[in-house]
Amino acid sequence: QEQGISQQALAEKTAKDKACMTNLMANLEKKGWIMRQEAPNDRRNRLVYLTPAGEEISDRVRPLIKDFYTQTGQLMGIENLNACSNQLETLYEIFNQF
Repeated sequence: QEQGISQQALAEKTAKDKACMTNLMANLEKKGWIMRQEAPNDRRNRLVYLTPAGEEISDRVRPLIKDFYTQTGQLMGIENLNACSNQLETLYEIFNQF
């Protein structure tokens, strides 16, 4: 959703470690779906942009993901879904302590 987001921010949002995110970005770049550029204010930081091909994939996948979440919510119920999400956040925080 954000053009020019840093790899670090993506790693944090997806709970991926730096090595995993670097490999993932390299694969997406090979497919032509993203491009990475050095941040103008910090050359160590890489910013990620969707290419036109990446935008096309995103436009096709986004409705499928939305439908998936809608169906999951209907099957689980919003209260159970929220409780599960809260438990996963707690588990993530616990794991980050190690």
